[in-house]
Amino acid sequence: MNHKGDKMKKITSIMVIAILCIFATTIICEAGQVYHTKAGFVTTHNKDDLDLFMNLVLEKDYLALGTMLINGRVTKLLPGKAVYIKERSWPGKIRIRSAGSLDSVWTFREAVE
Repeated sequence: MNHKGDKMKKITSIMVIAILCIFATTIICEAGQVYHTKAGFVTTHNKDDLDLFMNLVLEKDYLALGTMLINGRVTKLLPGKAVYIKERSWPGKIRIRSAGSLDSVWTFREAVE
């Protein structure tokens, strides 16, 4: 019998279970937690538009950014609104829902506290 192999499998299993427990606890603790929005951030209706917004900022394509704003594909986030985090996405994107609203939008994790 390979005791080293069995021991590594047990350690790996324990680590996976521990990580899953931490992840589940984070989700459960976050459910229902109210956050508040900060000034200076934007929202979009989908992740793709948030990615597009960031790329246009990096490219300094202010004409295209203006088009996004005029077409309603990006809006300014009003500060001080109570929101719930509904979903997280890498890197640093979150989907939030304002208290009292049925709709959700995408923004950056730094936009809420």
